[in-house]
Amino acid sequence: MKWLTLCAVVLLFACVPSVAQTTHEYTGLDLLNRCQPLTRTPLSLSSNEREEAGYCMGYLLGMKDMLTTWNVVDEHDKIKGRSTMCVPYEATTAELVRVVVKFLNDHPTKLHEYMGGVVISAFRDAYPCK
Repeated sequence: MKWLTLCAVVLLFACVPSVAQTTHEYTGLDLLNRCQPLTRTPLSLSSNEREEAGYCMGYLLGMKDMLTTWNVVDEHDKIKGRSTMCVPYEATTAELVRVVVKFLNDHPTKLHEYMGGVVISAFRDAYPCK
């Protein structure tokens, strides 16, 4: 009976993928590959490039909204100096794409870094708080 239980446990763990195997940390290179096509004429994009471009735009807008909300909370709570970037509300998606693509092209050592951190670095460079 012990042998059967041991075999069942081993089989269970062999069939369940580990977190390390299923977790994928997206990098600056992943983001560049998704955003770079947006710097070309939209009509020239393939179906796959349009799908990837949608991911890029959604991700950057989500980051912009998160950072804008963070700044509003800081302002409401009268916390000064915590925000190191102030992305203008009027910044368009196309502008955000250009900022991130330029940043990654100018800083190739960032291509292996976590994508969220790369976006924050790009926004910090382009939109410092005054």
